[in-house]
Amino acid sequence: MYLGKSWRQSKTVKAKLAEANLSKADLRDADLKQANLTSATLSEANLAGARLRGADLTGVHLDKANLRGTDLAGANLRGAALHWTDLGQADLKNAEVYATDLHLAQNLTQLQLDSARGDEETKLPEGQGFRRPESWTAPNEPADKAGESGEA
Repeated sequence: MYLGKSWRQSKTVKAKLAEANLSKADLRDADLKQANLTSATLSEANLAGARLRGADLTGVHLDKANLRGTDLAGANLRGAALHWTDLGQADLKNAEVYATDLHLAQNLTQLQLDSARGDEETKLPEGQGFRRPESWTAPNEPADKAGESGEA
């Protein structure tokens, strides 16, 4: 389903947009908190300044999307593809990036990675000095078990 071009500054909290085709959509400053965008296509979409706090972006395609300054705090980006996606100043605090492809993400910082939750399956950019945060879990290990030593 293709949903058109401009949703700029729209307020669609908890919207159900799973599998929607939002390629090249203008979603600047849109309020999409807790939206269900599972497996949606947002390639080349402009989401600059959008609020996606707590949104489900599992398996979403964000290739060449503009996420500059986007609030992704607590969002689920599990298995998402962010090829050439601009993440400059995006808030990734507690965002789930388990098995997410970030290897071609643009303007990503170590501070953003440190604030997100990921695992060994998360693909990081190579040759840019990024390190996998120690707080990240091994694949399929619950985040609350990470770092437990098992000692009595």
